[in-house]
Amino acid sequence: MAQRSSTRSGGTVLKVVLIVLAVLIVLAVVAEIVLRMFVAGQIRSGYQEENPEVNAQEDVDISFGAVPLLFGIASGKINEFSLRTPSTLQIDGDNVSGAPAADVNLDGVTLDDSMTADSMVVTSEIPQDYLLATIRKQIAENVPADAGPLAEHLTVTNLTANPEAGALDVEFVHGAAVLTLTPIQQDGQLTFAASGGEILGFALPASVTEQITQTLQDGVAGQLDTNGMRIENLEVIDGGVRTTLTGQNIPLRQLNEATQPAA
Repeated sequence: MAQRSSTRSGGTVLKVVLIVLAVLIVLAVVAEIVLRMFVAGQIRSGYQEENPEVNAQEDVDISFGAVPLLFGIASGKINEFSLRTPSTLQIDGDNVSGAPAADVNLDGVTLDDSMTADSMVVTSEIPQDYLLATIRKQIAENVPADAGPLAEHLTVTNLTANPEAGALDVEFVHGAAVLTLTPIQQDGQLTFAASGGEILGFALPASVTEQITQTLQDGVAGQLDTNGMRIENLEVIDGGVRTTLTGQNIPLRQLNEATQPAA
């Protein structure tokens, strides 16, 4: 009888332990879910303040890695999280405002006042309409002094991304001339190699080619603030270019800057 009582007692204790463990696991899961919702809500609220035209609750996607956020809170560093911000680009003629959609991935974010990420990767697709508007505005406002008889024909009418050639074709006067610009990424910096470009039998002045090249370079690189980051990759795709920027030890205050257009 004593042995049976001991067995039953042991079984009861085991059941109680299992129930307690189950309750603790459920509480931990619930706490993790609530914590993720809270942190995501705080991030969305901050983004909403900077971008009032966006419905951050619906349009900003936020996800965390496989490591529980509770562990991150305990250790003072979030292992990883990512977010996708929507496009806020507005193009009115040659005037541009807003920023394109961006995918942002961060690893090792400290939970202190600096909120610094060990590493950050920002991927964004910049539409050719934005690049066209940028070039047209610069050319219209700054006609090169040595343009000579070509001055009145320096009207950029189209810009087309050519993924097969890995280049951007800039058209003048509805195709009367085409200047082909091939992006070159080197040591985290972006440049363009220009080829072609004649109007009415005249070669484009070097200053015109340089201005367009520099404007396009600034437009692509400046669309994502490269302060503290480097251009890891640039790919010409249908309808524009895809850029990938990377950085180490980046404060999160630069996150919003990194998804804003150049001034």
